[in-house]
Amino acid sequence: MRLSPTAIGILLGCGLTVAMLYAFTTIVPNETLGVRVRSGVAVGPGHLPPGVHVSVPRFHEVRVIKRYIHMSSFPLGEGKVASMAWQVVDGLRFHPLVADIPEAMETPAGESVIRPVLMAAWAAWGQGDAAGVVDRRDELNALLVPRHGIRVITLEIKSEGP
Repeated sequence: MRLSPTAIGILLGCGLTVAMLYAFTTIVPNETLGVRVRSGVAVGPGHLPPGVHVSVPRFHEVRVIKRYIHMSSFPLGEGKVASMAWQVVDGLRFHPLVADIPEAMETPAGESVIRPVLMAAWAAWGQGDAAGVVDRRDELNALLVPRHGIRVITLEIKSEGP
């Protein structure tokens, strides 16, 4: 059976349409943050809502940033360790940290920002009094959220060792 030139044209047109939709769209799932990126820089008034968004590779892309909860531990010195749970809450501010790295590296990128802020805050708190740290989580968030889009959910200071 031979297809007519019209049928071939229709099939080719449908195939090209599907290929173009696949190549020039990005799906932003629920529980993620979508960020519009132009020439590697996050732009836009805010996050993209969940759904399908048009993207043109290397010019007008969409970066999807996971909002799952990260667990991290940092040695503070003097036998103390900070254990925390944190989450990305502002993709526009977080994007510069992860602009040039694959999605799998989001946790180390976030930790590289949290660690110096936590260490500076710990030094300012007197480095020994772990009491009241939950209240001081708000102080960390006041530094991290506006600048880097990261929010500390839980913070606990423990002594190292058994």
